[in-house]
Amino acid sequence: MNPSTLLIINGHPNGTASLCGALAQGYYEGALASGRRVELLTLSDLTFAPNLKGYGSDTPLEPDLVRAQTLIREATHLVFVYPNWWGSMPGLLKAFIDRTFLPGFAFSYRVRIPCYGINYSSEKLRVCSSPWIPRPGTTA
Repeated sequence: MNPSTLLIINGHPNGTASLCGALAQGYYEGALASGRRVELLTLSDLTFAPNLKGYGSDTPLEPDLVRAQTLIREATHLVFVYPNWWGSMPGLLKAFIDRTFLPGFAFSYRVRIPCYGINYSSEKLRVCSSPWIPRPGTTA
């Protein structure tokens, strides 16, 4: 039986110089020690234009995003590690998702059905995010 392949995506803009970087590295080392095949993708190391110009545009994917799509396609599980800033993910991770998870790759349009068909199962995805925790004396 082939071991599962994990792809850990570090979405912190400071990459490895962050708590998320340490968490991603720890997850990587633990998965490796358990005999899993594992890849670690640090988004701050990639070079790509962050702005999606619409799904109909002919904006070609940069080599780093082509490689990311290959890693995502080959992975049996995805793990996203990122901070939660202002109730959401950092802009770098959002830009990566916008540019990488495109129609035909991550989802498909379905004729006469008012939804999209997701091309991956929910068992493939894990998310590690730091929650927003109010400080004492503040309100949620």
